[in-house]
Amino acid sequence: MNKEERISLLLKKMDEQTISEAELEELTAVLGESDAAETLITSQLQSGSADTPLPSQQRQQQMMAEILSADRLPEDQTTATRGTLISLYKKIAVAAAILIIAGVSFWLMRKSTSSKNTTDIVSVQQHDKEPGTDIATLTLADGTVIPLDSATQGKIALQGKTAVTCLNRGELKYSSAGQSDTGTYFNTVRVPRGGTYVLVLADGTRVWLNAASSLKYPADFTGNFREVELTGEGYFEVTENAAKPFMVQSGNLKIQVLGTSFNLNTYEEEAVAKASLIDGSVKVITGTGSAILKPGQQASISRSTQNISVGNFDTEEVIAWKNGFFQFNKIDESYLRQLSRWYDVDLQFEAPVKSNEFNGRITRQTKLSSIVDAFNISGIPCRIEKNKLVILP
Repeated sequence: MNKEERISLLLKKMDEQTISEAELEELTAVLGESDAAETLITSQLQSGSADTPLPSQQRQQQMMAEILSADRLPEDQTTATRGTLISLYKKIAVAAAILIIAGVSFWLMRKSTSSKNTTDIVSVQQHDKEPGTDIATLTLADGTVIPLDSATQGKIALQGKTAVTCLNRGELKYSSAGQSDTGTYFNTVRVPRGGTYVLVLADGTRVWLNAASSLKYPADFTGNFREVELTGEGYFEVTENAAKPFMVQSGNLKIQVLGTSFNLNTYEEEAVAKASLIDGSVKVITGTGSAILKPGQQASISRSTQNISVGNFDTEEVIAWKNGFFQFNKIDESYLRQLSRWYDVDLQFEAPVKSNEFNGRITRQTKLSSIVDAFNISGIPCRIEKNKLVILP
């Protein structure tokens, strides 16, 4: 039995309510792999739906809302079994919502019609927000400000002996212009909310800047250290040079590296700053101490005390933004602030966030309305009002 046939069988069992707990876990895992699931689910549906039109998006949402209801399960289930299966059905519903966002017409037919609970889906299309894009500004040493976007191309400035070139994919590159100049020219790239940008520094180090972030750096590294200043969030792939360590400064926090890859999240609205090491080695330094990280470790730095705590982290979740995705676990205010920065919307809380389970990966090219629909389906009531994302009771 190939993979598509296995998916078809599992979906049939779920529809008939004969699926086992282990099989539900298996189906959940496959649905969580959104890239592969698109092809598998679409193929499965097309193979058996020639005479049955796919339901509308409204009906898809309604069906997934019904899956969220405990009434979907037969009443003769034991309390423990019902509790486990309810949790697993919720996982399936969230995965289904994510697949719909990706453009997959996936649905689960409900055998019982006794559901008493539905989720009200708020229409948000009229106030929809487009996703962010490659946009930033470059401030040169003399104060000149140059707008950057995906359409900006070619050589745009000369900073001492360094040429500044804008590539056609939202990337700014610094390289030698073959001239003699011993001066130091500091540049700053600022990425607004709703933006992202990539830099290639003079030493070949690559830096991805997330929305609402900035990086100040010399056009060429001439001293004993390669020092830059970050606000917001950046992912660094540092070119190795043992004779000239790379330093990242962010407020009272300093990261010292040789050659390595790491993510640094220093948004001021977050209670802690986080340095997450992918490979290599870094030393995290604050006013109260320091810590050396190994790959797979994350340093969390308290803003109030500057104390450092070290633990493991989920690599996919931390660098999802750099790879063009949102990686969701349980939704909290920190996740919502990610959306606020990327879609350039303010957050308005009419009630505390309901920390519901919402596991999955969604492309950052998704419109905000689709994510809001998925949240509502999953029991996180919210709506878009002009330039606000409103969290409802």
